[in-house]
Amino acid sequence: MIAPRSFFWLSLSILIGCSASVPFSSRNLDAEAKLFNPPAAKANLYIARGGGLFSKGVLFQVFVDEEPVGGAAPGAYLFLTVEPGAHSVSVLSGHNQDSMTVTASAGENYFVEVKIRRGLFRSGARLVKLEEQVGKSLVNRARLAQGLGHKS
Repeated sequence: MIAPRSFFWLSLSILIGCSASVPFSSRNLDAEAKLFNPPAAKANLYIARGGGLFSKGVLFQVFVDEEPVGGAAPGAYLFLTVEPGAHSVSVLSGHNQDSMTVTASAGENYFVEVKIRRGLFRSGARLVKLEEQVGKSLVNRARLAQGLGHKS
């Protein structure tokens, strides 16, 4: 019979091992994106997801202007350069979808966080627009995921 303490540690290690992941970009591209230096006539859009012990098994698909841009895994972010104007940002899980509009101005950075919405039997996603300093801090703690290309 497994002792309760051993069962707890075994269960925790299995949960931690079942983590969603995405391929990451090179360290050079990650460092370049973390300069937070948008082109003069465009804006930078960062879509990030923090890491969390109990959210590691869930991967969310991210869309900008109804185009897939990549997966939002724990501890990862997506980086896009966008034209000024309104952009729809959506996140899709197997159980729900959340959307928001980001109105971008040239020469600015915008940050959106993908958060877990806990439910009784399943988790979903929600999007939160972040202030610049909070967004930069989240991005600096994450790694650049390989996206499906830049919007321009």
